[in-house]
Amino acid sequence: MELLTALPFQKIAFRHWGPDDREGTAVIAKGTFGVNPDGQLHLASAQAPLVEGDVFHGDPASSSLKLEQDLAPFKPRTDVTFALTARAPGGNPLPDWPVSVEIAGRAFYGFHVRGPSAWQRQRGIWRLSPPDPVHEIPIRYELAYGGQAPERDQPQVHQFNPAGTGFVTDHLLADATQIPAPQIGDLSEFMADDIRAPMTVHGLGPIAKSWLPRRAEAGTFDDHWKTTRHPRMPKDYSFAFWNAAPQRLQLDPHLRGGEHILLRGFHPRPEPQRVILPFAELYLRDAAGDNRVMSLTDVQIDLEAEDPALHRVVLVWRAFLDLPPRIETLTIETKALEAPT
Repeated sequence: MELLTALPFQKIAFRHWGPDDREGTAVIAKGTFGVNPDGQLHLASAQAPLVEGDVFHGDPASSSLKLEQDLAPFKPRTDVTFALTARAPGGNPLPDWPVSVEIAGRAFYGFHVRGPSAWQRQRGIWRLSPPDPVHEIPIRYELAYGGQAPERDQPQVHQFNPAGTGFVTDHLLADATQIPAPQIGDLSEFMADDIRAPMTVHGLGPIAKSWLPRRAEAGTFDDHWKTTRHPRMPKDYSFAFWNAAPQRLQLDPHLRGGEHILLRGFHPRPEPQRVILPFAELYLRDAAGDNRVMSLTDVQIDLEAEDPALHRVVLVWRAFLDLPPRIETLTIETKALEAPT
């Protein structure tokens, strides 16, 4: 099958098993945009290529996911992910401050960031030291609660964030006198001052496939699967496995364009940063003239650089189609949508 378009986007079509065991066609279109001072997007002169494999910040066994591969057949919800650095309001170093992202009318997600601090043991009692004032803090899962703690036989791994810090075991508490604390979390959990109390994992980037809760959506890969279904996915596999954003930033129904996204705590200025998604709809047209709407499944916002000229937003549209063999050509087209009144 040939995939055509006059748009400057990256595109691909491939066959994939659906959850109902039927083989279908996945179609993907990926566009890269710059961000204007008013938050509106414009087509970037350089379009980012399709990412064919997951990209991590370091060793995949111990670091967080930087870029999720693009070759997902479909996503039942829109993933909204961010590459961001929190920057102290006012431009002066602070020990901590709140940050948040908001998709107006759809979602709000906020937590606290802190300068470096540590759990310190004094006379058998663990206390959390005050955080050091800092100008900025990268929003990475490495700085959120989690990690790997030593045990006598093998390390114990925090299944929701193996890359993090602050996760402890009895063995670690018995041997250590100081343990680094997370820098990203709920303010109330920091104030609880309890080293043994699990903390909530917070972050804005994609979740790796091997981390919980995501990997639970892949289904059961056991001996029964090997003998009865391989190479198809397990019966309890869900397309939700391909959603990589934190669950609070997986939006159902899909975003359609025109949404305002507000970011607070990531720039020294008091007013929020704004990203406005374009009013556009992508659809597929076959030779017979039938149209199929593509879903906006990925909004990837990268405002990490201090230079606004380097800010980028990547939008990905997908469709998963049960296409008969006779269809030889699909064309990706677009039309502008009217802004809501």
